[in-house]
Amino acid sequence: MKRLSILSILFLWSLLAYNPLAAQENTEDYLRPDAGQFGFFIHLSPITNSERRQIENLIGANDEVFSPIAMGLDLRYYLTETVALRGGFSFFNYRSKFEQTGSANNLMGIRDYQVNLGIMKAFGGTNRVEPYGFFDLQYGRTQVRGASGFNLDNIERENLFSTFGATAGLGFNYYIAKNIGIGAELGMSINTFTGLDESAGENITFFLSSANGKIGVSVFF
Repeated sequence: MKRLSILSILFLWSLLAYNPLAAQENTEDYLRPDAGQFGFFIHLSPITNSERRQIENLIGANDEVFSPIAMGLDLRYYLTETVALRGGFSFFNYRSKFEQTGSANNLMGIRDYQVNLGIMKAFGGTNRVEPYGFFDLQYGRTQVRGASGFNLDNIERENLFSTFGATAGLGFNYYIAKNIGIGAELGMSINTFTGLDESAGENITFFLSSANGKIGVSVFF
């Protein structure tokens, strides 16, 4: 199902990028950003199961309470009408119940901050629709806290991981007015997590690859 969804999104993106009806929109006002314009993209991003589970498994967590949603802001500056620099940040904070041998009432909290810097390139489209590809580098900090009972003040275990990685993917914006649009992205990320495993008393490093997506609103000036 996940593979079918990704293929469907790629097919839709290809139709947007190489729209045979684009010539019919030449009489429409150009609503996409022009060279030299600066703006931002406010977005929400569901945290993927693979990323959440990998972190939770470090302290034996299970029985998730809910799937967290990351929030973020990307700044964009258009060097030309089709090439833009981008950089921003995102964060999420959530709690999940977990069980360990001899104790069923525990709580885990995960707090993650991440900054990214990259570039995007638009392909084809219309005066309103902007399909693009992008590549980002990202760095972040992930804090994992394990507590006895359902109060995170009773800390029994705390891990702090540094993360570094890269994301490549596709996206599109649909401009409903000049310089105001709604958009979505789908990317594939590869990250390294490095930190202290308190139970083993040593530093650990592991790699994680995951698909991720964003939906949001763009505004340019």
